[in-house]
Amino acid sequence: MPAGLPLFKRLVEELSANLNLPFSGEERGLLELKAYDRLLALFEPRAGARRLREAVVQLLEPLAGWDVLTHKALIDLSSARSGELRIVTTNFDSLFERSSPSIGSRVANAPRLPVPKPSRWNSLVHLHGSVLD
Repeated sequence: MPAGLPLFKRLVEELSANLNLPFSGEERGLLELKAYDRLLALFEPRAGARRLREAVVQLLEPLAGWDVLTHKALIDLSSARSGELRIVTTNFDSLFERSSPSIGSRVANAPRLPVPKPSRWNSLVHLHGSVLD
């Protein structure tokens, strides 16, 4: 929220408006049920996958000068003393990567997820995928 990014409902509503995709009756029902991921799946064939994904990336661009302290603190709390990173996010924005460039290539995005064994897990996990992938 401090980065100015929309929550999932507002993201779907803004995509509908920006891509000129008025909600059908079925889609309004899904909006009421908070089934936002299913709404995105219905938008994709109507808008085109590339156009939809580009719009999502644009809407998930943080405000200039956003405060990185929360994300840095979460990275610190999720890092072992030996340096291993073990953090999972359901967000698909790039705020963790932007707040801490030291994450580097230690990022896993669904559907390619790491084995959840401490001895093998050393990454930021985007459980629902990432705008960067």
